[in-house]
Amino acid sequence: MRALCARMNTLEALKKTWITKLGGIEFYILPIGLVGSYLLASMDVISLPVGAGLTFAISLMSAMAYHICVYYTLKCPQCGKNLSKFNNGKNIPSKQLHNGFASGKPCRHCGWQPEYGTLAGR
Repeated sequence: MRALCARMNTLEALKKTWITKLGGIEFYILPIGLVGSYLLASMDVISLPVGAGLTFAISLMSAMAYHICVYYTLKCPQCGKNLSKFNNGKNIPSKQLHNGFASGKPCRHCGWQPEYGTLAGR
């Protein structure tokens, strides 16, 4: 068991771990959709260009949904500022952002830090 005041994953503290799963969906949609569209085209259900186009469109929409969720829905429970933006308003690069969330880095605006034994909203 971890210590009571140890650092916690930021997404766990905000109860938004589903965002990481949303980011992985696009990598499964593309190959599965292309194989599925090929199979449907071989059975003359749908043409291959239409199936591949739909697959690319759905993959792109899931990537955009992930981007919107990461950069617009993650707010600090203490000050209400966006956790995925710098103080000047620019987006934090995704690799730096995910490393910071995994290590439980504090909020750049107020210093809030996710800890075990505390409520996420306090």
